[in-house]
Amino acid sequence: MSSTRLGPAWIPVSFFAGGLVALVLLDRLLRLEPDETLRMWFEFAGIALSTFVGAWAAFFLQSHRDDVKARADRAAALRRAQFALNAQSIVLADIRRQHLDPVRTDPDRDISLKAFLYYREAPSIDLSSLNFLLESTDDPDLLSALHACQNLWNIAIGVLQQRSREHRRFLERVAAAVQAHETPEDATPEEMRAVVGPELRASLRSLTNALYKSVDEAETANAQAFKRLSDQFGTQFPGERILSRRPDPESATTA
Repeated sequence: MSSTRLGPAWIPVSFFAGGLVALVLLDRLLRLEPDETLRMWFEFAGIALSTFVGAWAAFFLQSHRDDVKARADRAAALRRAQFALNAQSIVLADIRRQHLDPVRTDPDRDISLKAFLYYREAPSIDLSSLNFLLESTDDPDLLSALHACQNLWNIAIGVLQQRSREHRRFLERVAAAVQAHETPEDATPEEMRAVVGPELRASLRSLTNALYKSVDEAETANAQAFKRLSDQFGTQFPGERILSRRPDPESATTA
């Protein structure tokens, strides 16, 4: 057991125990003949040496175990970050491929892009478990890049949710106008925009453009962060298992 586990109390205890042993031995040495005194000194030296070697070996073994555990914990933290980046990347790629790309060039994409009823959740990057990256001399800004990547994911999902609510509000306003015979059931996009009013019309268009921009930026940042994290993993923890980028998302198309 290491001194760090025993706490500061081990120091006076050790001195007290050592002093007590020394007094006992001194008392015995003063009562012995010269030949026996020499033999006792040899015995005492052997005991002291074996005690020191044993204590040092125990300390070294515990320190080695602590180092191995710390290395394993840090490697596991990096793998969890890789897992979170992979999961976020898959969700972003699905949103882009299945929803955004089909109407990316549509001039009426603010209307034709449907509200999102469901999307898969993904874990967040546990940044607090990665503080040791600040000690890295190879890529000291990696933790900042991961923090920015997580923020871009949060922004993209937040814009997606807000835009979906606004799109549903847009359709509800159009449905009310149709019911009130203010616009035909097969209204054109321009007729829809006219009946919902300028505030809702501008809000939906702005949020639609923001969604394309935020998803594209989040995907790009995710790919860059994953590569930097994998490079750091190989440099800082050679031999440790690194998660692969699967499935490998296609390159994002800019808005």
